[in-house]
Amino acid sequence: QDKGDSEGGEGDGGEEAEGDELLIETAGEIVPHLGKVMPPQEFAQHYTQFLPMFVNLTKKQASDAQRSFGVGMIAECMASAGPCLPAYAQQLLSLLNTLAQDQNDEVRNNAIFALGELVYHGRDCIYPYYGEILQTLSNAVVNETNSGALDNICGALARLIITNVSRVPLEQVIPVFVRYLPLREDFEENKWVYQSLTNLYQMGSQPLLQNLNPVIKACAISLHGNQIETENRSLILNLLQCCHRDFPTECTRAAGELPEPVALTLKQACVS
Repeated sequence: QDKGDSEGGEGDGGEEAEGDELLIETAGEIVPHLGKVMPPQEFAQHYTQFLPMFVNLTKKQASDAQRSFGVGMIAECMASAGPCLPAYAQQLLSLLNTLAQDQNDEVRNNAIFALGELVYHGRDCIYPYYGEILQTLSNAVVNETNSGALDNICGALARLIITNVSRVPLEQVIPVFVRYLPLREDFEENKWVYQSLTNLYQMGSQPLLQNLNPVIKACAISLHGNQIETENRSLILNLLQCCHRDFPTECTRAAGELPEPVALTLKQACVS
């Protein structure tokens, strides 16, 4: 340590902290992109180095912005980290289950999104924890008022259904799931929501068929509001056409309960 460092005192400490924060933010920008261009096994080596840094950002002494950023980066890396997720499944679940109850909206929102991504990309290694995750989501939805977090709860439930429906107690889950549809804010989750509903319809799920009315109305509202990417619109259109073919009276009833412009969208979709 030279004289300039020893006399810098608190100022240099502050500059060092700012430098560390910049390094972390830069890593956060780069790491998810690395995952898209690197072979999975190669990215896994980098993931094991960066994950502790992102986890450290989520600790209570960090600012809300840092904690939100940290858990957001954990979520963003899930898709590329698939091969090494089994080694970190328990650690990540424990962290995310805790952060899903956080007081800060953004931290909570990102943690719930990350849980869904862990379910989808972790696959087999997460199956034993479905009950624990469902309990976390059930606890979260009771008092949740943040639109983004509610949408991500729906997205996480959808991923659970898509990934391994046999481990989801549909009789309990479906009535709650459809109660929070259509999504309010985070429309990127719609592709997961409508894929899961399509899967359930195709398997003839009785809990879904008993709740068709809110499902049909959610489809119509999402379609009318252009709340799903163009490449995924067919999910909604196909589901509505199947409902109209098999349960035309349900579609008629739903149309009668919707505002006229939305009802018109529904009618057009059913016969297109």
